[in-house]
Amino acid sequence: MKPHQSLLHLPQSVDIEPGSSGAFTTASSAASEGFEVQGLEELERLGKLGQGSSGYVEKHHHTQSGRDLAVKIMQAGDIAEPQRKAILLELRTFAKCRSPHIVNFYGVFFHENSIYIALEYMNAGALSEILAKKKQVPERLLANITWQVLDGLEYLHSVMHVIHRDVKPSNLLLSTTGILKITDFGVSGELEDDLEQKNKVTFVGTIHYMSPERVVGKPYEYNSDTWSLGLTLLECLIGRYPYATVEEGSRLLSFWELMRRIVEQEPPALPSADSEHSAELKDFLQQLLQKEPVRRKSAAEMKAHAWLEGLLQAKHLVDLA
Repeated sequence: MKPHQSLLHLPQSVDIEPGSSGAFTTASSAASEGFEVQGLEELERLGKLGQGSSGYVEKHHHTQSGRDLAVKIMQAGDIAEPQRKAILLELRTFAKCRSPHIVNFYGVFFHENSIYIALEYMNAGALSEILAKKKQVPERLLANITWQVLDGLEYLHSVMHVIHRDVKPSNLLLSTTGILKITDFGVSGELEDDLEQKNKVTFVGTIHYMSPERVVGKPYEYNSDTWSLGLTLLECLIGRYPYATVEEGSRLLSFWELMRRIVEQEPPALPSADSEHSAELKDFLQQLLQKEPVRRKSAAEMKAHAWLEGLLQAKHLVDLA
C-alpha cells in the first residue's frame, strides 16, 4: 500500500472531549484496514522535527506498521476554548480528507496531559526548509509543485468546504518520491451554505501570506488561499519574501509595515526585466495575486491554466532533498 493511499482506510470521524479534570480523552472509529496509532507504547521517538506556536512535532517510528510518522504534540492542561476548537477542527479535517495532496492522519491519543496527533511523515521536509537551502526553485519543478497544491486546495474547497487560511512554504510538505501534501489545519475555517456564514471574517493565520481582504478584516472566501499560494510561488522564484525588498533581504518587517504594504502597494510580481521565466508563468502569478477577490481565480480554474500544460511530466522533487 502506497503511503499516500492509506488515508482511505482511516477513521471516518474523530472527536476529543474534555474530561472532568479538564484534560482530553480521545475517541475514534476503528480502522477496518491500514493502522491507527492508539498510544505512546506503539511509538519509538527518533528526534524533533520542528516547533510551532501550538506545540512541536517529533519523528517517531511506529513499531506495529514499521512506518516513520510525524507526531504533533500539544499540551492539553489549560487549553482555552478557541484553541480547543482549533484542535477539534484540525483533527476532523485530517480524519475526513481523502486527497493524495493532504497529509494522512493516523490517529490521536492523550498521554500525560498532552495530545498526540499521528500524521504522515514526509521525508523531504517542508518547502520552507528547501528554500532555506536552495533559495530558488526552477520553473519546471515549480509547475509540478503548484499543480499538486492546487489539487489539494480544490479538494479542500470543493469537497470539504474548508478554507485553509495558512497556505505558506512551511505548511507544504514534500517527499523524495515526488509527492507534495498540505498540512496544518489548526486555523482552517469551514464555509457553511447559509448566507450568514458565506464569508469568513476572522483574523487567523500568518499575516505574511494573508490576502488583502483578510488583512483589513473584510469577508473572504476560498480564493484567499490562492492569493497565499501566489505569494508562496513568487517567493520560490525570487528567493525572498515578496513584500521585502532586495536590500531588506530576510529582515523581519513589523506587523504594521506588513499590513501597510499588503493593503496599499501593488501586488508583487517578477521584475519587468526578467527574461528567465515564461510569459505564461507571469500571467499565472498575476491571476493569483489580484487584490480584488472578484478578479482572483479559484484553485480549480488555475489548474487549467496554460502555464501548467506541458510542464507536469518532470517530477524532480527528489532533486530538492
